[in-house]
Amino acid sequence: TSLCVIGGGPIGVEFAQMMNRLGVATTLLEVGPRILERDDPQAAEVITRVMTNEGVVVRTGVRILSVERTPTGKRVHFEKRGAKQSLDAERLLVAAGRRPSIESLELGSAGIDHSEKGVVVDDQLRTSRKHIFAIGDVAGGYQFTHVAEAQGRLAANIIADKRFQKWSDRVVPRVTYTAPEVASVGLREDEARKAGRRDVRTWEVPLTSIDRAITMGETEGFFKVVTARGWNRMVPGLRKLMGDEIVGASLVAPNAGDLLMPIVIAMKAHLPMGIVAWNMQAYPTLSLGIRQVTGLPFE
Repeated sequence: TSLCVIGGGPIGVEFAQMMNRLGVATTLLEVGPRILERDDPQAAEVITRVMTNEGVVVRTGVRILSVERTPTGKRVHFEKRGAKQSLDAERLLVAAGRRPSIESLELGSAGIDHSEKGVVVDDQLRTSRKHIFAIGDVAGGYQFTHVAEAQGRLAANIIADKRFQKWSDRVVPRVTYTAPEVASVGLREDEARKAGRRDVRTWEVPLTSIDRAITMGETEGFFKVVTARGWNRMVPGLRKLMGDEIVGASLVAPNAGDLLMPIVIAMKAHLPMGIVAWNMQAYPTLSLGIRQVTGLPFE
């Protein structure tokens, strides 16, 4: 059997690796210069290398021209560097993005503001009709189950007058469930600089330096943290003692999504690296790598 996957985002990459491991000859086509465009470029390199070594054919920088049916499946016509090519596969998976399905909701008749990106909501997830809320993919934000769940909890509590809180997507964990996993939150170094953050630095520990990863035989990956000046700059001596504020992280490792939580908590509270670094982690664990990377400024 054979499969062609169009789209090198998280869904396309996850399914390409999964189907290949199930014995399906898989080719992934991506229009951009690399897969996992929103993630750290180094993370994309690791996953590309791992999938290629496992047998997935990864082709980037292609432009899909058309798809036709054949007696045995599908034929995908595409162009790469001006040269037209085609690929035959029994099955085709289009994973080139999603958009909210709101056409049948008659939102205009209800007086609810919306666009092709979804329903317009405020920072309490209220629509233009304040007694109507919208959460999840339809609200036009991050298309993650955990975002929809968090929005649902917030909306329910606001409706029940249990608490007053505003929705923010400043700290949203993102996980691609490949092997190894790719987990990230916040800003990459280039994004932090573009956002005007001061004294941006990146700290990195490869899995080859983490004992548990070595004993597991899983050394493809790294832990990377991005920092910038934060509130600690206003307290003399505190920056030297506790380090700068964590503004982003990218982890490529087994169970990376589970390992991301200390970084998420620190970022939510605008805390510096020392809050994570000056804590004890059990040995040997992968989570020890989080302490190792956040401890780099203090070595």
